[in-house]
Parts: sequence; C-alpha cells; structure tokens
Amino acid sequence: MAEDTPYSYRLVKRIFDLIVACVTFLFVCPFVAFAFIRNLRSAGLLQRVALVGRDLVRFTSLTSSSATIRRAIRLVDVARGHASIVGPRLARIEELREDALHIRRVVPPGLVCLQWLRIRSNVAFVPEIASDLEYAEKRSLKLDLSIMVRALLVSLYGKPATHFTSTVQMLGVRIDNMTQGHALEYIENTIDGLVGPVQIAFVNADCLNKAVAHREYRRTLNSTSLVLADGIGVKIAGSLLSRPIRQNVNGTDLFPHLCQMLNRKAGKLFLLGARPEVVEALANRLRIEYPSLSLCGAADGYFADEDVQVKQIADAAPDVLLVAMGSPIQEQFISRNADRLGAKVSIGVGGLFDFYSGRIRRAPRWMRDSGLEWVYRLIQEPGRMWKRYLVGNFVFLAYTLAEKFGVSYGEPNREQVRVG
Repeated sequence: MAEDTPYSYRLVKRIFDLIVACVTFLFVCPFVAFAFIRNLRSAGLLQRVALVGRDLVRFTSLTSSSATIRRAIRLVDVARGHASIVGPRLARIEELREDALHIRRVVPPGLVCLQWLRIRSNVAFVPEIASDLEYAEKRSLKLDLSIMVRALLVSLYGKPATHFTSTVQMLGVRIDNMTQGHALEYIENTIDGLVGPVQIAFVNADCLNKAVAHREYRRTLNSTSLVLADGIGVKIAGSLLSRPIRQNVNGTDLFPHLCQMLNRKAGKLFLLGARPEVVEALANRLRIEYPSLSLCGAADGYFADEDVQVKQIADAAPDVLLVAMGSPIQEQFISRNADRLGAKVSIGVGGLFDFYSGRIRRAPRWMRDSGLEWVYRLIQEPGRMWKRYLVGNFVFLAYTLAEKFGVSYGEPNREQVRVG
C-alpha cells in the first residue's frame, strides 16, 4: 500500500467532499428538522461521541437515536474536514485494530466504503480490513465517484439486517440461511465424516420461479440436504418478506475456496456437465492451479447412458461431485442417483464450468459488489437471457408480493438444518 498520497489528490478530494457534504446537507435540512421535532422527547436524541478522523486525529462529534439526524451530523463532520464522503468506516478508537489504524494514516475515514456496499449487496465475503486495504491501494477520484453512485443504488436494497433465522421459507422452498464460511465448514465437515453424504443446491430468482411452476422440482429442493441463497433477487425478496438473507452464497464465489480446501486436504473432485471442451478446459486449469487436488474424473453432460455415468462416478469415489447441467436437471440427477453416486458431497453448480473454463467472462467486481451481475449476463447473451431477466425478474417479484400478502406455494417438508 502506497504511504504517500499526492497533494493534488488530497486537495481535489477535499474540495469534492466539501461540495457534496454542503449540497447534501442543504437538501436534507427539512427532513432533519422534521426528525428533530418528532424525536424531541426521545432519550438519547443527541449524545457526544469520540471518533478517529483524518490523519488519526481524534475529534468529538455527536450521534443520535434518529438515523436521519445521525446522517446529517456525519455530513457536518465531512464539512469540518474530519472525514470524507468515501473512505474506511468512521469509527471509535476502541473499534479499530492496529492494521486498521495504519490504513487510516494513508486515507481518511468516510461515510461509505467498499465494505458498506458489499454488506448491502450480501457479498461481504472478506473482512472489513481487506476491503479497506483494497480501497487504499486503488484510491482515486474515479473510484470515489464510482462508490458514491453505487451507494445510491444499493441503498434501494434496504438496510442490512442484524438478526437472522437459521432457515428461510420462500415461495415454498426452504433455504438454509448461512454465510459462505458456514457453507464451506459444512462441506469440510462432511468430507471429514462428521456429517453423512449430502446434496447441495443453489437457488436464485430463476430457480424459485421454476420451483413455483414445477412441483417435482420444489419437492427435490425440499429434500436436498442444503439449499443456499444465490443472487440479489433472493436478497431483495427476503427483505420484502421480512425474512432477511445472510449472504449471497453463490457457487461461482464459493468454488475457488472449495478448491483451496480440497487442495489443502488432497481431496478428490469429479466434474460432470457442460460441453466436452468446457469441462476439459476447466480440468486443465484445476490441474495447474491446485496441484494437490485430486481430479478423479471429468465428463461432459451429454452422456448416453446414465447408469454407466453414475457407475463411473461411484468407482472414482469423489469427496466432491460438481454437476453442471442447469436447473432443475442437475438437482434431479443428483436426487435420483444419490444412493449410487458414492460422493460425500454432490453439488449442482449451473453455469460455473463456463465461467472458470474461460468460455464466458464473469461480471467485473464493481458490478458484483452492486448486485448487477445479472445485467452483465444480459448484455453478454441477450438472445438467451432476456426472458430469464426481463420477464423472469418481474414474475419473481409478483410471486414474492403474492406470498407477502398471503398466497402459499406449498409447505416445505425438509428437516431444518441448524446453523450458528
């Protein structure tokens, strides 16, 4: 991380912060006045707080039980020069680790940051310190403007929840409400024999639309050991239904961590699905990047005899089987052959092979952080994806609102999987 910040950057950033803070404060003044009058008798309306500001200088500010007033006070802190609009989270000294203080010697704290975006988009897979370090290394006015614009977008997704249930029922499907870290721990425990053989599925808005229309698919999901929430659509639906989703645990982000774990344990992996050239390209990549991982088999999804293919997998006895055939085919294949596959963990992964083989480029990080990966996929393949996104997203919203107002899509019957 560069220690010296150019004076020109600091000056322009300061001017930019001052203008944005003042203009925004003037705009919100009527709302602040209303909030002040409304909460005048509330306990803790205004309280003093000591914060760490620019150049690690401690300063005294105010906080409030009213979110509107609290945000206005933070704008005043920016105008006073103690903080920026964009930067690592403004915090008390006791909340900061030594490495966090080091970052704040280089860049001033701010009101919004990369981690702020990622939490609201449900993709905060790394610790706050890692996101702050990433910002410090890439800091620029262009990045600041990008974060500000994205902050306006992700604000529409609602406030991040603080309390979660272990499972969430959505459109008749029971979803295991866990983080990426919990999912990896569950998989590793299964490989180590602490949990019996399991089947894992990911569900996004499109999958849930299909589950509403196809009872058998819904039943398959509800008999699956672990069903994980995938995508911004499921997060928004959870907010609308007052059943918040912990994290967007999608297979594409989970995959490299899964490979690292198997590489560390010299675990066995079998790939099934996609076109022959795709699965072969992915297999070659895995052999190079994870040399200790045992790739015990790789077969495309166009096999002629299912029994022969199942026997090939069973003979290989993989720790993890990844099936990339698309939903609901992959989940039904796993469910139908669960007792014969011989895999400790069987996972339906959709188009994952296409991404990691290089056939399809994944959305840039800033789009993923903003919940816009679906937009990138639509731009890539409009002819194939327009119905799924331009029609399917509205269908999913309609299903969600119908459930919110009392429509039932069937009672799931799968046993709850408890998570911490």
